[in-house]
Amino acid sequence: MGALCQRLRWRYMKHAMLVKNCYPTADGETNPRAAELSYLTFYASARPGKLTKVSAYLCNKVRRDIRKGRKVNNKVSLMILKALIQVCHHDLSLFCRSTVVILQQMVDTRDIDLIDASCDTFYVFCSYFEGSSLRSDAAFTQDFQRLVKQFAAFAVYPNDDATLSLQIKYNGHRALAAIIHASNLNTSYTLPLLTHIVPPIHTTLAAANASAWDLAKGVASIDVRTGVFDVPELNLEWIERIAAQTLSTLCSLANGTCIRSTMQALLDSFDHKDAWWPTDKCTSIMNLVFQSVQPQYRYMLLSEILHQLERPSDTPNVSQDDRLAGLVACVRMILNSDAPLLGLSVLETLNTLNTYLMSSLARHGYLCTDDAAPSTSDQQVLKQYSIQKDLVDGIVGLASQSYYSNQWNDILGYFIGRLRVSADANGAIDTIPADTYRHCCLWFVDVFQQRVMAIAKHQEQSTLQAELTVETWTPGLQLLNDTCRVTRLSFASTLIHFLSIVHEKKSLSKYRRGNVTFLNSLLKRLYAWLSMDDVRVEDAKAVYQLLMGALACYGHFGFIRCVPFIFTVQGLAQHPPRIIPPPQPAIAPTDADPLASDDATRDPTPPLPPLLYSRALASLTLEWLLHAAEQLHLPRLLVDLTKVHQERQNKQQDAPFIDWAAPLVRKNNGAQSTKQQDMNDERELKQPDAKEHVVTVWLDRPYLVQRMIAEDKLKDANEQDLQTHLAVEWDSKQYNEHERHLRITSSISRDTKPKLTPDLSPDSWQNHNEDNRQQVISVDNLKGALAAQLLGNSTNHETDESKSASVDIQLHQLLSNLQQDTATTNGHKSLSLVRPPYTPYTS
Repeated sequence: MGALCQRLRWRYMKHAMLVKNCYPTADGETNPRAAELSYLTFYASARPGKLTKVSAYLCNKVRRDIRKGRKVNNKVSLMILKALIQVCHHDLSLFCRSTVVILQQMVDTRDIDLIDASCDTFYVFCSYFEGSSLRSDAAFTQDFQRLVKQFAAFAVYPNDDATLSLQIKYNGHRALAAIIHASNLNTSYTLPLLTHIVPPIHTTLAAANASAWDLAKGVASIDVRTGVFDVPELNLEWIERIAAQTLSTLCSLANGTCIRSTMQALLDSFDHKDAWWPTDKCTSIMNLVFQSVQPQYRYMLLSEILHQLERPSDTPNVSQDDRLAGLVACVRMILNSDAPLLGLSVLETLNTLNTYLMSSLARHGYLCTDDAAPSTSDQQVLKQYSIQKDLVDGIVGLASQSYYSNQWNDILGYFIGRLRVSADANGAIDTIPADTYRHCCLWFVDVFQQRVMAIAKHQEQSTLQAELTVETWTPGLQLLNDTCRVTRLSFASTLIHFLSIVHEKKSLSKYRRGNVTFLNSLLKRLYAWLSMDDVRVEDAKAVYQLLMGALACYGHFGFIRCVPFIFTVQGLAQHPPRIIPPPQPAIAPTDADPLASDDATRDPTPPLPPLLYSRALASLTLEWLLHAAEQLHLPRLLVDLTKVHQERQNKQQDAPFIDWAAPLVRKNNGAQSTKQQDMNDERELKQPDAKEHVVTVWLDRPYLVQRMIAEDKLKDANEQDLQTHLAVEWDSKQYNEHERHLRITSSISRDTKPKLTPDLSPDSWQNHNEDNRQQVISVDNLKGALAAQLLGNSTNHETDESKSASVDIQLHQLLSNLQQDTATTNGHKSLSLVRPPYTPYTS
């Protein structure tokens, strides 16, 4: 009886009658009656208070129609609801819960027609929904989240009927796209919905064969308002494109808070589905996110991934190695992209990646330096290779973008600082043998320099924002005197490569600033190297090639600074301070330390005996001067040096057993290649004529210095200064004081910035003369400056006594007037430094 009374009461209420009149009465009609629907929307818009009753009645009618199987009435109900939302969208909060309940009832039918119509209505609802009710109405929030979960389940709906499965998946992604296009996406109370939206999108994209970015940009933007029956050829690729474009739209519209929520939902989805390995799928999806997000938020992606590296997954049964491989692959993808990361902390990122790289080295005992993946089916080995390779590529990728001018120097300085870390009592650095640790760092520095060179080749010199300077290497030069030969030679080889890079691409190195600290430190370290007890042929070759690299960088100036050092090396050759250590027995390798260095376990070859040591150093000095004279175009000096070289050859006093141009330690072979080279050198030294001839033909320094002074390209403004520079003893007090003549003056071509003179570029030493030096004022105090100003001559300070007396009188008068009050009794302005005295203008 109560239900009957309720039904009779609905029949005679006006809003119920208006809703009921909208339904078709004739058979075959599937749309609402237009006139009645127009009257209903006018009634609802004119009296917004009735919207709650109208929606409540419509919700009850939908429930009854679903129970009785009235499919046509349900479709008409969705059209009525859609019209009400479009007309009364300003008052949508009054009937938003009823709308969500109606849509829930429709999608629960699992009828594809009703689901498709519900998606159309849901799109209109999301277009006008502001999201305020999610914060104020807990019941509506629960209903809305339940509806979103239903659509998310439709997006990955499995069914034996392939056609029905595609249709439901399409409608599920349509609904998710409708939420993404809503204007309330970045509000804090709608962000929890991303935990339901992102996982089905990830599942769809992970199953695709093409990359996510290609799917998103392969076709024009898809209109998700198109019904499932209006799509001409619905297939799985079409659904994958919708998913890719939905995720791209989500990231492009998101702000910082939404980016973090999206990343968290995406990474959690990777964890729950254990989709980190193979890494191509996760990097494909992450690349879509990175390319779609706004430029100012891109660095947040990298920060979130680095944070995930430090935080283990809370999801059970997730392989930590798989997760690490996937995260590192995403880092490599981001850092090697062409898009800049504004706001990126370069050194913090570098330190994090290097820490994980060294941890991997300590855990596995080796570093994967090959470009090709190992040919094995062992997944653990492949994962380890992927982790190390991506970490290396990620750090090297920091060079792909120049965020500030000193960035490359900071990266190199970081690794050089790591090279200088002292080993502990066990000879290890971070549980890694010191020589292995340093060898890996040096190999990495070399790889980084190759990336920098590749970038420089593709950019104009004027567009290079970052630079490399030789001064960055100065703190690490102490490694040239390391007790481990492999470390010495590896560092020398890497430094030689760097010097060749800056010589080939001069825009990378600003050695033209006049800083000679690096050159002086290098010469001191080379002298200490040659003075060691275990000098071999490879050591002499390393010293020679480092000197050639310094010559290529510093040009004529470097030649003049190195000449005293060359003759000092000749003094070592004439009086070799050799102490031959007794041979040490070979140390058999043990299984206790798998990271033991090859340099400690191999049979050491004997160092050069005094006679061959003398011949090697004598040949080094002559070869360097010969190549320097040829490179700097010094014909007179070249003729004299050629004669000395020919005389030594005739007397068999040269060193044919040394190939000065041959490369040093080959990369990736470590101490084993050094051992093989030493064995080859030892066979050369055992030749019959290798130990028979003592060097008697030496370079005549006074004569060669005179010949150098005669060279036009070495002439300075003051010939006496050039002779002093060439004839001074190396590392003496006078030699070290010669660099103090550098003064900061204005550039000749540009007056905007001061620079150091003389210019150290190879092509500017010969042009440095007295005529192009800018004249400066040399005064001791303000008194002299005022005196020079009064005289009107700022360059000549050697005046006669009468003029000096006149200046003193004028200066005394000027300084006394400064103490007077600014206002004088006669009405005229007082004397001022800012405004000198003048004759007032009178009309």
